[in-house]
Amino acid sequence: MIYEFAVDPDIVVKWAVEQDAAMVGQFGLDRRRLVAEFPRNWGGEVHSRLLEWFDWDSGSPDFIEANGILSAYIDLMTEHMVPRGVAMRDHEWLVHATAEHAVRPFHAIVASNPPADSADVIDESVMQRLNDTRWHLPTIEPVRKTAEELALILAPILRHANEILIVDPYFDAADASYRNVLRALVLRAMAERNPARLRPRVVLITGVNDRQQGAGQIPQPQQNLNVANDKYGKALQRLPGELPVGVEVIFSCISGLIQGDRFHNRFVLSDFAGALCPYGVEELGEAVFDDITPLHQGQYEKRWAQFSRTTELPVVGVPVVIRGEQR
Repeated sequence: MIYEFAVDPDIVVKWAVEQDAAMVGQFGLDRRRLVAEFPRNWGGEVHSRLLEWFDWDSGSPDFIEANGILSAYIDLMTEHMVPRGVAMRDHEWLVHATAEHAVRPFHAIVASNPPADSADVIDESVMQRLNDTRWHLPTIEPVRKTAEELALILAPILRHANEILIVDPYFDAADASYRNVLRALVLRAMAERNPARLRPRVVLITGVNDRQQGAGQIPQPQQNLNVANDKYGKALQRLPGELPVGVEVIFSCISGLIQGDRFHNRFVLSDFAGALCPYGVEELGEAVFDDITPLHQGQYEKRWAQFSRTTELPVVGVPVVIRGEQR
């Protein structure tokens, strides 16, 4: 899936001063490596370290040149950061990163001088070791269509999200195979996040054209509304008992997509990354596999814009808020 790296501000400064972009260019959604926002305002911390490198002389020609390069590096590395919301009170970045890693692990920590006995801290030399999976990432394999396996593979998208969108035009709250996956996704998102952070906003978007519409004398808009109201009623009846107390899910039905696009593909999206789920958020058993695939940057940005702006979606009826009741 995607992998989260803690990156030492000092090593990014070193790369800028040395004009070495080799590792910088390997971050981003297209590479499946995202930089953790650790600490909060990581980009500002990096700029501060550059000033310190040049003895706070912002007028120095060398600083001005390095600052331009550094700004380009930061723009690339922060385009899709993983939010952590952790502040840092001193300059001992590696100490704090190691402590954070012990509680909520990164895939790896990137720093200038990795301790000899550390299996979790790497530097640029790791790029030369093609069998080192701390940098050279595992391939993507098919996933068993169980609720637990789906939640596990999607955990990197869920655990630090401020907003989660679950998009499946065929979601049916009356079907336990859908309810099981929704519950597993929410529980995984809650279990792996920093307890001090707010709960994520969860939105589930489904459709009204997933069943054969009768011709009859009922106009299509009324048929759509009838289907939506039926789905809203089932969601209010069946979903609260599947979700923990304190969790809210906005349940919305749409009639399609604007500008002629078809509402068919299934996604799990967060505010920094997303994945395509070809079979959707439905549990189909140990013997069935799905090709859950992280979205590349262009795909993600298009789909996030398409589904996160709910005011621009053709919503049918009045969405309902599902409030968890499970203790």
